[in-house]
Amino acid sequence: MAEINQEEFKVTGATRVDDLVNQMPQLSPYFDSFNNNGATGYPTASLRNLGDNRTLVLINGQRVQPGTAFAVDISQVPAGLVKRVDILTGGASAVYGADAVAGVVNFILDDQFEGFQVNAGWSAYQHDNNNSYVQSKMDARGFTYPTGNSGFDGKSRNIDLIWGSSFADGAGHATAWLTWRKNDPLFQGQRDYSSCALNAGGTACGGSGTAPDPNFLIEDASGAYQYDYAHLLSNGHWAAGPSSFYSLFSISSG
Repeated sequence: MAEINQEEFKVTGATRVDDLVNQMPQLSPYFDSFNNNGATGYPTASLRNLGDNRTLVLINGQRVQPGTAFAVDISQVPAGLVKRVDILTGGASAVYGADAVAGVVNFILDDQFEGFQVNAGWSAYQHDNNNSYVQSKMDARGFTYPTGNSGFDGKSRNIDLIWGSSFADGAGHATAWLTWRKNDPLFQGQRDYSSCALNAGGTACGGSGTAPDPNFLIEDASGAYQYDYAHLLSNGHWAAGPSSFYSLFSISSG
């Protein structure tokens, strides 16, 4: 079993639990803050890349209400109150049930916090768009890309407020927290090394990297690019653009 303690949160400056937890080798970054296409809108935990619906998430040993598709939104866990994170890998279904096939992530919060605490943070990214290798390839095809210093972009600002107090002569304890966060988007087109997402034909920039059908750009005998393309369909056969190439692409489905 692996453990992440409170000191690691302070040293890394992490303000979101998914920023630190998903850096552990046992966990795959599953819909974290760097994921956009295909994301659910909130970060989740996936042990051994077996899927977030097979990883049980607990807070102080208690099950957490899932968001959608049985996945738990781990962004609701306040980083400022985390004492440690216990990560149990391997099948734990015999103890915890079928949703612990991949393992268990247990967030231990400080339920005896006393006083008032304010955490504030600001972060940003910066990149020099001077990747000569990538830019030379882009120039050869006539594709555009950003150049020069990007300045600070992808800014993130956050303020976390935490209150805690005992009452009834120590018979009870209450804790509350409030988090405000604002993140500016950072798009792949803002970096020279990732600015070009090819279209479905592979002939120009502007397409999506999450296209459901893989495709291949076809060349003629001289090596010149043709503006026809072939898709590998779900039934295991090829379909091509309107040309004689259609007869050249066919595979059998097993």
